[in-house]
Amino acid sequence: MLSSDSRLARLIAAAKTHRKTLRLVGSGIGLLLLIGACLLILRERETLHAAHDALRAPNLGLFGMLIGAIIGNFLLSGLMFSVLIRPFGRVGLIEMQAVVAAASLINFLPLRPGLFGRIAYHSVVNRIPVRDATRVMIEGVVMTMIAALLMAIMVGLSRLAGTPTWILAVIPAFVLAALIAVDPARRRLLLALLLRYVDLALWAVRYLAAFALLGRELGLNAAFALATISVLATMVPFFSNGLGLREWAVGLVAPLITSYQLELALTAEIINRAVEIVLVLVLGLTALGWLTWWKAARPHSRPTSPDEGSPREEEINQTAED
Repeated sequence: MLSSDSRLARLIAAAKTHRKTLRLVGSGIGLLLLIGACLLILRERETLHAAHDALRAPNLGLFGMLIGAIIGNFLLSGLMFSVLIRPFGRVGLIEMQAVVAAASLINFLPLRPGLFGRIAYHSVVNRIPVRDATRVMIEGVVMTMIAALLMAIMVGLSRLAGTPTWILAVIPAFVLAALIAVDPARRRLLLALLLRYVDLALWAVRYLAAFALLGRELGLNAAFALATISVLATMVPFFSNGLGLREWAVGLVAPLITSYQLELALTAEIINRAVEIVLVLVLGLTALGWLTWWKAARPHSRPTSPDEGSPREEEINQTAED
């Protein structure tokens, strides 16, 4: 009979294989969904012409608005994680921005999600224990979910009460800012939530710009709703940055809250995604190069004491492999 340790080892190995299979399957499904969205757009002549006109003679102001909002998402995400990780170790602001940008690029790969790469990086370079680095990542996910819930509540109240969306949308930001000023004990989490909430508002700006590029006006209420749906779709496990899933989530929800059809919403989202991918490639590759140089320039970041030696490196390597 197998010992309990042997059985446990086999179960862990099977779980790893299962997770890798799910990641591959999820990435494959996402790619098929994205291809399906593109094929559907190609069948719709009017939408295709609108997209062609938008790309052939783009409104530089709207493109700048879209690009600026995406870059703002990167910056605010980096600031949020800088705030969350502060009690556990020292990570420079520029360093954290580079880690977030590099992770965004890695997240498009099916077997190497950026989440575990970030944990491994903080453990090796910043000497932050895996437990604490993992906690920070989990806190980031929780902040995103709470921010999305707040945004959804504001959108719902706006539709029910008929109050202008922008008035209700700024209320959580002001409340969080006030709580940050009077509650030092929870300041770290409150500030992180405020940054994520503003980050989510920039996602709404992205949809305003993407639809405007197609010559369609999108109401602020619908923009906030699509931003919330989009961010939640991106968080679904085993899909590389929500690839394919996000496009269809936006495409299916948009006709329910606007007068626009599925094909138009898909086109707007694909424009949004295309600009995002270009920026992720540019910023992610730049960040990876910078981090490689940064780590090489800090030989003191490698463990030197017996307590931080080989066992710790094995734990980090195992985390990255998982």
